[in-house]
Amino acid sequence: MPVDAQHVDSIVFLAYVLDESGRASVVGRILREARDGKRRLMASTGVIVEVAYGTVKSEEDTLDRRSLAVIDDLWISDGPVELAIPSIGIMRKARDLVREARSRGRRIEPMDAIHLATTVQLESPVLLTYEREETRDLWASIAGVRVEEPTIGQPPLF
Repeated sequence: MPVDAQHVDSIVFLAYVLDESGRASVVGRILREARDGKRRLMASTGVIVEVAYGTVKSEEDTLDRRSLAVIDDLWISDGPVELAIPSIGIMRKARDLVREARSRGRRIEPMDAIHLATTVQLESPVLLTYEREETRDLWASIAGVRVEEPTIGQPPLF
């Protein structure tokens, strides 16, 4: 049975790479499920830059070899994440989402709009993100898709 793709925002990968308490283990399990074929994860190619940039806090910071390997392992061709190259249609949809947010007196960052537009254009049922609830609600209302925090199912009790 085919598994619906879940689109993943960069902030989710950052939680994993930065080993954020309470989040890294959830994301790690989701990535293992994707490697095992139990989940299908997608992301816009923009995550490559966003995750690399987001892991460096200041100009003096550098990443250790382990962190670089963890990041690069996410994007390999047979890795847990399928990368989508944004098309002109996705970029136009992202533009429209930015405009819609502004018409509501709100703001959406361009790369977030690209992630959201990719979710819509690829007909993914959900965008996974650790953005605040207020932001998730806005994104869901302007794009018409579910926007939620990553979760894992309850493990078997026996």
